[in-house]
Amino acid sequence: MRLTTNIRTALFAILATATFFGATSLAKAQAPIPSFKPHIYLAGGTALITNPTLSKDMLDKGFSLMAAVGLPMNIGIEIVPKVQYHRFNVTTDFLLASSLTATNPKLSILTFGADIKWGFLPPLAPTRPYFLVGGGSSTITRDALGGAGFGSLDETKIYANIGAGLDVKIGPTFAFFVEGKYTFVNSSINSMGVFPLMAGFRIM
Repeated sequence: MRLTTNIRTALFAILATATFFGATSLAKAQAPIPSFKPHIYLAGGTALITNPTLSKDMLDKGFSLMAAVGLPMNIGIEIVPKVQYHRFNVTTDFLLASSLTATNPKLSILTFGADIKWGFLPPLAPTRPYFLVGGGSSTITRDALGGAGFGSLDETKIYANIGAGLDVKIGPTFAFFVEGKYTFVNSSINSMGVFPLMAGFRIM
């Protein structure tokens, strides 16, 4: 009698264990698996020069454009190689006050680099805030302003940026995102702080 009871207990334990692992395997099979395929980012928006004072006074608010490829490396972590373009026009007030003679002069910054992006929520979450930090090389080009000490400029230096954003899925292959970051651009004349605020699409 005791042997029969022990056999029943053993059979019940085996059945319970098999049921548990079977259910767990089924749940894993049905759970969506995060995609590690590359993403394409396209964005545009406004940009401000935040420092130094001279650059703030002489340049209007500008615009920024960005194209990037996201390379998921781990759950929530992504490497994002990117190219970004900033353009600013010199203000009319500065030209008049400085008695400069240039016509529609501008300053542009073209950057090539990469960001490390970390999402605060799992990749499959429909809305994900994220943090980013990165850097690379920047080419600064300024038109001649038509006055002593304000010649043309064309140089390549380094830049670094830090920022944050919000990614919102709007379909199986598209997401909308907004992003702001502070970019420090090194320069032999006046190193600048640039703050682009952009919105765009992530194509999955």
